[in-house]
Amino acid sequence: MQIQLTDNDRQLLRQLQKTESAKRDYIKITTILLLDQGYSVDTIEQILGIDHTTAYRYAQTYRTETISGLLGDAYVGWWGRMDSQQLIGPPMR
Repeated sequence: MQIQLTDNDRQLLRQLQKTESAKRDYIKITTILLLDQGYSVDTIEQILGIDHTTAYRYAQTYRTETISGLLGDAYVGWWGRMDSQQLIGPPMR
């Protein structure tokens, strides 16, 4: 699998890679840059410590949603069976 970045996207991703403090987003950015450089998913898996599925998911997200979709946080937590008091948390002292 390979991704072909434009020069502008490559430059933007490299800049984001240098300034990104969140490990999760750094790994996403680096995965895309490594795919652009022709690295195999197996090699990326070893370098970054991610699995095949994750690398493919990052690539697919980048292809369909570009950089903003890749770095967006669409995770929605599940509150389970917590009641309203548990959601509020303990009283502050």
